[in-house]
This record gives sequence, C-alpha cells and structure tokens, in this order.
Amino acid sequence: MLIYVDDMVIIGSNAAAISELKQYLSAQFHMKDLAQLSYFLGVEVISTAEGIFFCQKKYAQDLLKQTKLDNCRALKVPLTPNLKLLYNTGQPLEVPNRFRRIVGKLINLSATRLDISFAI
Repeated sequence: MLIYVDDMVIIGSNAAAISELKQYLSAQFHMKDLAQLSYFLGVEVISTAEGIFFCQKKYAQDLLKQTKLDNCRALKVPLTPNLKLLYNTGQPLEVPNRFRRIVGKLINLSATRLDISFAI
C-alpha cells in the first residue's frame, strides 16, 4: 500500500499500521493525506494485486516534448560514430540554463533507466 502525504510517501503491506502511523504523524505535525500515490518526483506508481510498479514513461515523454524531439526518428546510435568533440569549437549556447536543466533531467532518467544510460 502506497499513501502520499504532503511530501512524504508511506509504504507498507499492513494497512492498520499505516493508518496508525498517519494518525501519530497527524497529531505531531500539520499534514494532509493526499490518498493513493500515482505520480511522485517524475515516477508513475501503479499498484496492482501483483505488486507495485514504477514507470518513468511520462517523465521521458515530457522531456522529449520539452526539447521538441517527440517526433524524432529513433536511432540505434545517437551520435555519429568516432565523432571527435573539441572544447574550443562550436558556438556558445544562447540560454545555457535551459541546456543544464535538460542535462540534469537526462542524468536523473539515466540513473533509473540503465538501458538508455550509455546513450545519454
């Protein structure tokens, strides 16, 4: 059972114990029970009878839309093989913070999706 309370996720298989913990925390702190968890920190959470499943499909799709790459063709190799990148060539980015945000999101995605970590 997954319950989302403000910025805290409570996970457990014993519903009575979770309820007791929520009551205790509610007595100690101001909090709001946001019920069943479905999306948290870029991760979709799906609870079924078989168990709990985590998925970052929406996070990846949102990232592709943000970078306007959602209609691109998939490639086996994302860069030209044997491409030599040099520090002092090319043009500086007009908005480097946007690039840094995208790189941070890619690093986050690659930490949980090992199948794409090499490409990133």
